[in-house]
Amino acid sequence: MTARRFRPELFDGKTLLVWCGENQTLAQQQQLLAWRAQGCDIHPLGV
Repeated sequence: MTARRFRPELFDGKTLLVWCGENQTLAQQQQLLAWRAQGCDIHPLGV
């Protein structure tokens, strides 16, 4: 599943671990930051 299709708001109250590979793209980094700013508990793996 791509980051754009992933919808963390569907997992309210859950901690999400997101694998982004060893080198996150700028778009992936920005998406993770945006989700965190919205209050999602997301932790990138592979960095």
